[in-house]
Amino acid sequence: MQVMALMAWAWREWRRCPPAWLCLLLAAATGPICLLALPDGIVSRWMPSGNQIDSIWYLSSYLGAVSGLLLAARGQALWSEIGRAGKARLAIVGLAGFGLVHGLAALGALRAFGSVDWARGLPALLCVGHWAALGAFVQCTELRLGPKCILLSALGWWIPALFGIAPEWDRLRWLLGPARHFEA
Repeated sequence: MQVMALMAWAWREWRRCPPAWLCLLLAAATGPICLLALPDGIVSRWMPSGNQIDSIWYLSSYLGAVSGLLLAARGQALWSEIGRAGKARLAIVGLAGFGLVHGLAALGALRAFGSVDWARGLPALLCVGHWAALGAFVQCTELRLGPKCILLSALGWWIPALFGIAPEWDRLRWLLGPARHFEA
């Protein structure tokens, strides 16, 4: 019942939140933008040439997690009445839903430009789950919206990218980076 109430609330608030619409538009534009940036794309330089879909899914599901944090910031009264465990469960479900919607929007827009390989479903879902888990952790902190988005970016993107060069940081990069799910 909580999940259905959360979905109804999220749909209502999403329609009223222009930054959330902007995140969805950016997610849908991720596919065409990544196609234009290839082969010099920042995310796809370490991937084989056929796996640009992974980069697009990674970026668009990240935008979905940010969109979920934007909407969660609009419902502080809702979050204050729920305990920590309930807050974490609802945040994971909500952020996973937004990550999935944004990822599918990006692949749908990419589908208009050519064929899309849909065979990588489980790694894509694991990537969304990873962003949702990081976002739920960030949502449970007492930070404001801006620092929450920066912390989510740092945990899921910048820390693994910055410390991934030295061999001793490989384990940390592997643990924090959602892109590891595409290696399966």
